[in-house]
Amino acid sequence: MCYPIIPLDILFIDAEGVIVYIAKSAKPESLDLISYPELVFSILELNAGLTDLQNIKVGDRIAHPYFSAAEK
Repeated sequence: MCYPIIPLDILFIDAEGVIVYIAKSAKPESLDLISYPELVFSILELNAGLTDLQNIKVGDRIAHPYFSAAEK
């Protein structure tokens, strides 16, 4: 099965589920390094433009049991 290659918005998330950085519209198949200068707990990739469409921004919190488990 072949999947389309699309640009991504990449969310960098800390252990409490807070978005600390968003790399918008990462180019497909690029070898460029995309990083955040501090350690993060998780990364979430979304279709490019979705963060703008849904008004997702740095400081927002991801609500999921995965992140509450990290606090224990």
